[in-house]
Amino acid sequence: MKKLLSILIFFCVAANAETMFLAGPYGGFSSNTQNLENNIKLEETASVFGLYTQVINPDLFQINNFLYHSPDINDTKITGNHFIADFYPYSFAIGSLAVGAGMNYLSTDTSRDDFTMDQSIVTPYARIGQNVIFGQTTNLRIFPWIGFGKKYSESEGSFTFSPAEGAPSTTVPLESDTDENVFLTGINLHFTFDRYFCVQFKYLIDRNLKTETNNYSLSAILNAYVHKHAGISYRFMYNEYTTGEDIINMVGIFYKY
Repeated sequence: MKKLLSILIFFCVAANAETMFLAGPYGGFSSNTQNLENNIKLEETASVFGLYTQVINPDLFQINNFLYHSPDINDTKITGNHFIADFYPYSFAIGSLAVGAGMNYLSTDTSRDDFTMDQSIVTPYARIGQNVIFGQTTNLRIFPWIGFGKKYSESEGSFTFSPAEGAPSTTVPLESDTDENVFLTGINLHFTFDRYFCVQFKYLIDRNLKTETNNYSLSAILNAYVHKHAGISYRFMYNEYTTGEDIINMVGIFYKY
């Protein structure tokens, strides 16, 4: 116990001088498209809100979390959360090895006239990659990585229909519980100019090894400092699934200390 406490104290002391904390709220709009049977599409744009937090020490680790919520889009409440923690156990001249773990969470609550469905998807995963850094004042970081995870999906709902005109309605319960292996591959680009302007791009392919289908994700973040501890931020997210797609545009403020 004493040895573990000593390790934790050493880590905190070593990290303290270089550790930065960043947090900020976001607000914007999300456009959702759902592909249904018989070539039917549901499309709607609605408000979305988010909260981003990050703790980072460039030499040791980074931990970030993004929580977002859309109260009503295509008759659905959506809540999502993306968490990731990376540690840098080995450094070299122009970069470092990164070993990390994360968890993606998505909850949807759909309610229409004849259909209800509550679904939750949790995907924990581990990843490994390599940070490559170019430049000093104008800083470019490239982070290619691969990962492996498990996708757990639970859904419960019902479908109500009338078997014949004038006949009593019938309600059919709908339930599903699955877990599937996923392979992840991605690349992150991070560009900083004189520490006042920062641009990030992230591209991810999420392959379901059971169904042999892919989900794609592309995101971009622009941060501009108006003060050494604060700034404004723009966030773009595009997610493509086998059943539809999401396009999110958000603007926020952030504070770094």
